[in-house]
Amino acid sequence: MDKIRILAIDDEVDILEIYKDIFTAEKQDYEIVCFDNPLNVTLEDFQKAHVVICDYKMPGITGTEVLENMYSAGLELPFIFVTGYEGELTKNIRVSSIIHTLKKPFSPQDLILAVDTLAHYQMEWENQLKKLLKSTDFNKFNEIEFLEFTRKTKSLKFIRGINTLNSLMKKNNKN
Repeated sequence: MDKIRILAIDDEVDILEIYKDIFTAEKQDYEIVCFDNPLNVTLEDFQKAHVVICDYKMPGITGTEVLENMYSAGLELPFIFVTGYEGELTKNIRVSSIIHTLKKPFSPQDLILAVDTLAHYQMEWENQLKKLLKSTDFNKFNEIEFLEFTRKTKSLKFIRGINTLNSLMKKNNKN
């Protein structure tokens, strides 16, 4: 099984250390990258992740703004907000990605379950896209470019369109 890649963002270094302890204590393979300053997270950091864990209230920037920055970069990843401000959170988010909220306090098992569920969804999505890439004629894309492209579109219409295109191409090749 591939490692589950987690991107954790929290202004509290102690919280990030707890996240590291939780995921390194588990038997499954996790790879966690932590940032105590959300402004230091790059597009490449988001691209490498399967799931994002982000504190909602941080000085200078909110988790919602981090999510919006991810959207503006054209990416949609499963996003877990950690917050004590759930009521305020739900009214401020434009929902495009899969978003889950963990209200403080929560157990390590709650966090692991949320990460596993969302990361496996993302990983399965990416595996399906890789299979789709191999079954279609996208010679101009390599695997990483195709994943980035489809992460940006992430819609069933797109997948249906590719399947239709693939069927048409197979029919044309037979004629």
